[in-house]
Amino acid sequence: MVCGQSSAFRRKGCFFMGKYEAVKDYTPLELSERIGTSRNTLARWRDLGTGPPFSKLPSGKIVYPGDQLEAWLHRHLQTPPSKTEKWWSRGTDGGDL
Repeated sequence: MVCGQSSAFRRKGCFFMGKYEAVKDYTPLELSERIGTSRNTLARWRDLGTGPPFSKLPSGKIVYPGDQLEAWLHRHLQTPPSKTEKWWSRGTDGGDL
């Protein structure tokens, strides 16, 4: 998309203000493809209040604001355990061993 528009308006999921382009908004389909989960899971997360922030427009359309999505993803980053860290030191029960 080409930026440089003189006024604020929405076009194809992006918000333009002046000559700067904000982060893209995602539909449930786009977000499910991006993070590798189903749209049903996103709907369940919305109902439970555990998923990424979203907006429901007057038309009923659900959108995930890109900047808030990036912040949510950053808050949910997982770091792999170090080579010396054992599974029991992370607080997991290890299942039926």
